[in-house]
Amino acid sequence: MTRGLKGRLHISGRLVAVTALHVGGLDGDDALTDLPLARDGLGRVYLPGTSLAGALRALATEVLADRGDLLNELFGPPTRPADAEPTDVGSASLVTIADATATARNVREEIRDGVGIDRVTGAAAFAIKFDRAVVPAGTAFRFGLVLEVPAGGSGDELQAALAAVLQAAEEPWSLGAARTRGLGQVRLTELAVDWRGLAREELLAWLAAGQGTARTLAQLQPGAQEATKVTRQQLRISIAWQPRGPLMVNAGMDGSDVDQVPLVTGTADGNVALVLPGSSIKGALRTRAELILRTVLNVDGTDVATTPAGFLDQLEEPALDLVHWLFGLGGQPAENASAAVDGRQKGLGALAVADCLAPLAVTRAQWQAIVNAPNEAAFRTARDAAGLSGWAKAMHVAVDRWTGGAAENLLFSVLEPFGVEWEPIELTVDLGRLPESKRDAALALLLFVLRDFATGAIPLGFGVNRGLGDLVVTDITLSGAVGDPPVDLPEQLVAGGQWQLNDAAAKHYAQAWNAALDGGVTDGN
Repeated sequence: MTRGLKGRLHISGRLVAVTALHVGGLDGDDALTDLPLARDGLGRVYLPGTSLAGALRALATEVLADRGDLLNELFGPPTRPADAEPTDVGSASLVTIADATATARNVREEIRDGVGIDRVTGAAAFAIKFDRAVVPAGTAFRFGLVLEVPAGGSGDELQAALAAVLQAAEEPWSLGAARTRGLGQVRLTELAVDWRGLAREELLAWLAAGQGTARTLAQLQPGAQEATKVTRQQLRISIAWQPRGPLMVNAGMDGSDVDQVPLVTGTADGNVALVLPGSSIKGALRTRAELILRTVLNVDGTDVATTPAGFLDQLEEPALDLVHWLFGLGGQPAENASAAVDGRQKGLGALAVADCLAPLAVTRAQWQAIVNAPNEAAFRTARDAAGLSGWAKAMHVAVDRWTGGAAENLLFSVLEPFGVEWEPIELTVDLGRLPESKRDAALALLLFVLRDFATGAIPLGFGVNRGLGDLVVTDITLSGAVGDPPVDLPEQLVAGGQWQLNDAAAKHYAQAWNAALDGGVTDGN
């Protein structure tokens, strides 16, 4: 038995990376990266249709929150119902999504380094050093989707539902890995809709013209007054800040004349920008949150991680329950940790942190000339030509603890950026991922972290124990839906460098914090 169709809706366009993006693939025999990008049989960077379908379905779940029947008909049921009859085999998705190959022949890869920090030593954890290949913001991919429209009465509804999802996808949505750590924001552009009806007259017209009938997303939603917007229960936090001195993340690769250079990322205008990866910022905030909880609960880390499993055990410390809900749980929930609360499962954290950029009027070619300069004279020429004459090449040396002199072969240089303007740090809290019984206590923990950040107690980037990473916060602005708390948070949490939390809000979140600690943060209640 086949499904009766009245036509197919062909949708094409471009999928553009708003931020750096990683969708992983298999290692090649000569892979130099731990987490390489997905590539097709011709070696082209691409986004698998399976990844696109999963991410688009997740977006559709939000857009069609009250129409699960349309969601399942479009994308197929997510699982087989427990009460399904043996003869009920379900139905395949009506939506077919093609692999999306990059529009450019040669896509420039960037490498992001990651490292786990041992909670006891404060140094890099054993065997938790890795790197990840990403494509920079502005990278475009070809997008293609086909909807098989059934001849039954739901055909028009399905077209309207898909149009609503695609309109929502014209705003940033999430795809790929590390999407709460700065990566994976994409959007659809230049969408074209082509209707190819299977009625006799339509089929003959299609064959004669070589194409179907052009439509718009708006035409697929008769009576709709405006595009469907995704309503999320999100708290958005924008932090205005600037470094007091040099601040950077090490690129993880040596230059020719300068040993250590700042990490940069490509921008849509063809230039480069200094970047503080969302993973780096989120890691610093998480470390502070763990310190706060470990201090008030008197929970000490005692075992140095000598295996990757040991490192995950450190992350899964049951007493850090609020940290897990807010920042995410790295591995599988520990046996004595509350894995589900209020119907919600631990895993992806509620807090997402975007990459923070400091745009430079420097092209890729100019930057490569600086990094690859063979000697001091060439380095100075390239640096000055790029307009970075204020940047310093600082020399460092390790001191031999026995002789008191310079240690052999441990002299190195660092290109330290000065005089750059950083964009605000952007945080998003998905309140829907926090159990109601944990929400206010988790927000209280975040307020403690933000207060410490506002006082300059949390440096960022590379070399924070050696003079780098110091910063000043001028403003912290809140926006978006704060759920429905008894006491609203102020729009300005910090203004002009001054903490602005009012007494009523401070009292409310202090009570939630104390109640969580008194009742235990791991009891799941």
